[in-house]
Amino acid sequence: MPSEPNPTSAAVSPTAVALKTLKLRPAMALQLFLPPQEAPLEVQFLAAIDGKGVMVGPHAMTASDITAIPVGVACAVRGFTGQHDFSFSTKVLQTFVEPFAYALLAYPTNVEARQVRQAMRIKTSLPGKVSLPGGTASIDVNVVDLSAAGALVHAPTSVGAVGDLVNLAFSVDVDALQVDLSLLATLCHSTRPSSGEGVNIGLLFKEVERNDALALRYFSRSPAE
Repeated sequence: MPSEPNPTSAAVSPTAVALKTLKLRPAMALQLFLPPQEAPLEVQFLAAIDGKGVMVGPHAMTASDITAIPVGVACAVRGFTGQHDFSFSTKVLQTFVEPFAYALLAYPTNVEARQVRQAMRIKTSLPGKVSLPGGTASIDVNVVDLSAAGALVHAPTSVGAVGDLVNLAFSVDVDALQVDLSLLATLCHSTRPSSGEGVNIGLLFKEVERNDALALRYFSRSPAE
């Protein structure tokens, strides 16, 4: 019998798209790569003016970190919308303190985007816990969106930076049986909901075992299938 394909491996090659087609949301977490630094700065998307510039502000950093970014330096931005992993090259045009701290980046001509979520997803309300791999401390979350490839969870506070690996533990019902899942995932984006309470965190599952993948696919399939 052939083995079941891993649902997280269906990513496609990156293609060039316009930034506006990604429909970035304010407060979406981004990674800003400034050479020669190896570790990216954690910033948040604020706004973009088509053809003019992209505004980013502090996320997992202080306002002074933003204003300390050298003007004119070439840099790169990477992020995840929940469906597309994307990146683009740019440069710092200016930094500002008033009316709030932010950096203005050159508007990219093209963005390299790769679709990484193709699986069906459903709205849920499942209690879960997120913890760092190997750690004993965990934080209670609510799984509000689930697919075979990833999940969106609502947490009272941030649980890490974009790119961090975390463990998500929760349970689903399969044929009236409870299946307990503990899945390794990459933190892809972190945004504040419109209510302003807590944080919505996008997770992409990694190395999902066959039985766990089958449980996720069964739970998240549509009733019409």
